[in-house]
Amino acid sequence: MTVRAASLLGIGEFARRTGLSIKQLRSYHRVGLLVPAEIDDRTGYRRYASGQVQVAVVIARLRSVELSLADVARLLSDPSPDAVGRTLAVHREVLGARIDSARVALARLDRILQEETAMASRSADRNLWARFSDSAVGRLGRAQELAEERGLETVTPLSLLEAISYAEESTAMWLLIAAGVKPAALRERVMAASSAAEERLDLDPLFQSEVTPLETRHLLFAIVDAAGPAAELLADLGVDREVLERLQVDVGRSVVAEPPQPRGRQRMYGKEMFSDGAWAVILRAQKRAGRDGLVTPEHLAQALLADGGPGRALVGAIGGDVLLILTAMDRISAERADVEARAPSRQVTEVLHLAAQETGGGEVGEQHLLVALALSETEAGRALRSSGAVPETLRRAKEGRRAGGS
Repeated sequence: MTVRAASLLGIGEFARRTGLSIKQLRSYHRVGLLVPAEIDDRTGYRRYASGQVQVAVVIARLRSVELSLADVARLLSDPSPDAVGRTLAVHREVLGARIDSARVALARLDRILQEETAMASRSADRNLWARFSDSAVGRLGRAQELAEERGLETVTPLSLLEAISYAEESTAMWLLIAAGVKPAALRERVMAASSAAEERLDLDPLFQSEVTPLETRHLLFAIVDAAGPAAELLADLGVDREVLERLQVDVGRSVVAEPPQPRGRQRMYGKEMFSDGAWAVILRAQKRAGRDGLVTPEHLAQALLADGGPGRALVGAIGGDVLLILTAMDRISAERADVEARAPSRQVTEVLHLAAQETGGGEVGEQHLLVALALSETEAGRALRSSGAVPETLRRAKEGRRAGGS
């Protein structure tokens, strides 16, 4: 045995020092994350340098919080404070979304248990949250987190109102938008309001009602009925029970039920479900809509087909007239300039739903967004189809570019 070999650590000793299992070490070697210092040509036995212990401990710590192997590799190559802080902050959002999803799963399970046991009395409910829609469960969970961030122990009307402002596709926010209240402006008002005098949000009247499921719009009515800063803030914005009841009738079908969500996906279409390219498209679309504006399908189409946009080459490859489509999008946007884009913005949720279905459970990319737009019954979808960019043709072109290494 050479002097170098004698100074190296066998895989068993290295595993004991780092807290990683032998199976993990072999796996990390295969993917190139942690390559042994030496491998015996005859036996294949792995040996590690003592200097690799610290690296392995860092890997173990990052993996203990379920950080992906790809993110771990990126941090090892760039361990700067900015890179570490940015990556861990994004991962924290992902973990929070999983908790939110678990709440929804628990509520669904309780609904199934209720159906199976045919409980006749509401007082026998094992979990009253089972009566809420998935979106309402998510908003209540987010409201609890916001309340705790402000040093409060439970959900308050203000924390729930702020949580609702982040869910533009919820029935509660659609009623507020119909009343002329913009999500960003509502958030600013809520965050500026004092919650010190607020008490716990009373949901007992909802539980005593016969309504099932209870949606976010029902939560909004509970906020309006509660005396306090949140109800006063809404009153200042011209929103009270009478206004909401009238809008609920006027808006009609657009607030009949919370919109459907893709199976296995986070409800509010978080950043984690998109590829970097697709997320960049969505940000460009938001920029077109303006800081406080609502994104429409036309904004998405313009972002996808603009110079350098990922959809431009794909549509051009199938003979589609990109200029004709963009001209149509500009015309539609101009016609809507003075009109609140409630229905078109709701259509974006449906487009994202279609895009998630296109992936078959994978990450949503730019081309999935383009196919979803072509599938949608929107002005943007009709413009794409009339130019020859029909869904099946786009799918074939997408697969052809992938096969060709594009």
